[in-house]
Amino acid sequence: MEPWNIRSEKEAPSHQRMMLKLLKYLWVFPVTLIGLLAAGLTAITGGSVQLIRGAIEASGGFAEWIIVYTLRRKVSCMTVGHVILGLDKDNLARARSHEHVHIRQYEKWGLLFIPLYLGSSLLARLQGKRCYRDNIFEREAYAESSGELCRLPEAHCSELQDSQSTNRCEWRPETCTSGGFARRTPDT
Repeated sequence: MEPWNIRSEKEAPSHQRMMLKLLKYLWVFPVTLIGLLAAGLTAITGGSVQLIRGAIEASGGFAEWIIVYTLRRKVSCMTVGHVILGLDKDNLARARSHEHVHIRQYEKWGLLFIPLYLGSSLLARLQGKRCYRDNIFEREAYAESSGELCRLPEAHCSELQDSQSTNRCEWRPETCTSGGFARRTPDT
């Protein structure tokens, strides 16, 4: 198959897919390097570091400190290139699909992702919207991850345990005891 006739990445021959994946890792590498530093500090401060689905996941130790003290526990995970930092393994597991959307965003935008992300938050704020929830990159991540959460457990709603709740995530504080994200059910 000629390269210009390929309809999707999955239809490409394996050597082309491998080359494309390598180019994506290289495109994001300057940011990933910062994430690798955080993962290394996480490992030497008693945290856990593992490779899952092509991303390095670091939790506890330094990764927990970053989220608790610099991000003030507003999220439970964050993505830095191909590295995902989380409070703990449970939060990483819960937010994995959401964070992998951010990895794909990094792969698309490279170094530009950080200023674009910050710019989207600033634009939302200037429009009187929420910096995090109305950020276009977060909206995409929540939509594509089927409403998986990257909020702290106390912000979770009981309806998330319902197996019927498999659709997109939306902000619905009236359905949560402490306010937070809930998966939208088919009847809402």
